[in-house]
Amino acid sequence: MNNPYKIINELIYEYNLNTKEAIDIENLIKKMNIRLVIADLPLGVLGACKVEGLKRMIVVSSNVYNEEQKRFTLAHELGHILIHRGTHYFSKEDFNIIYTNKQKEDEADRFAVELLLPKSSIITIINENDVSFELIKQIAQRYKMSLTATAIRVAELISENIIIIYHKNNFIKWWYKSNGDIFFYEKYEGINLTRIEQEKNIPSRKVELNLWLSEDEDLYSCYEETIYFNKLNEYITLVQII
Repeated sequence: MNNPYKIINELIYEYNLNTKEAIDIENLIKKMNIRLVIADLPLGVLGACKVEGLKRMIVVSSNVYNEEQKRFTLAHELGHILIHRGTHYFSKEDFNIIYTNKQKEDEADRFAVELLLPKSSIITIINENDVSFELIKQIAQRYKMSLTATAIRVAELISENIIIIYHKNNFIKWWYKSNGDIFFYEKYEGINLTRIEQEKNIPSRKVELNLWLSEDEDLYSCYEETIYFNKLNEYITLVQII
């Protein structure tokens, strides 16, 4: 297997990609002589790719509903072409799963994330600013990525103690935590989110640490912030321990 990060570094060098702004993924695919087609695909399939000898093609479903999803689908399929060199399909189910046991899908996802939200550039931004949903929104807008994908990327790369929680009806659909070292006593399972969901949008505020950790620590302060997605009736909460 080829290394996704090595391949991306080669792309950046060969095509002089500016990692401080959103990469023009469609233009990159065109320069690589990969045929791009928009077509009707089976229900639930967002994209597909095929390699036959020197001929390479990426197909994106005509039902892909926004630019962010289209960009990720293109980058994901490009990853398959460059890493796996075969025929692959990218489903809506794959797009909505944070953790996957499918090795090839995971490799294509890692390729897409690194290409669209470059590690070194994102780390520079988060090291120069206080983490908040406002900062995550700014990064998402700059790199033309979804808020949730950007939030996960920030949590993945930040050295501070944060956790991103996506929830609805007092049920956690998924969560992603940073590599900070003080989340020793997480109690995400069964945590009461009703108090947050009743308020919907919540600006950053200080709360009792024991609302989020099983044991309190006098040395730390806890802040929470929530965005409510009206159309989905779902919430994304950012918890930060300082």
